[in-house]
Amino acid sequence: MRISRSLILSAHDEQPRNPTCLSKQWASLSASWGLIGTQGRRITFHDLRHSAITAAIEAGGDGEVENIASNVGHSDVTMTLNTYGSETSAGKRRSARQAGEYMRPASRPRKGDHVNA
Repeated sequence: MRISRSLILSAHDEQPRNPTCLSKQWASLSASWGLIGTQGRRITFHDLRHSAITAAIEAGGDGEVENIASNVGHSDVTMTLNTYGSETSAGKRRSARQAGEYMRPASRPRKGDHVNA
């Protein structure tokens, strides 16, 4: 059996697998394993894609987003980041840090200082 180098999931004849068939096979397998996601429902085959892309963004950093977007078939990084980037814990930490830095005054007033508001 030759393995296709252009398709991640291909049938024995190297043709793309039918997405519906893959989803049904995964549903059966995940049900038999009792896999439940963080939202309390069964993990779908598409959830695997979502998890893999989110993990790749978090592991690769901002410089890798263009490669990730290209690999998953997005025309630009905006779609990738809008869909997956906001969910990474690193992204959430970065956003919180940036918001904190923005709201922090240049010098903190000391007790007894007069503050013009």
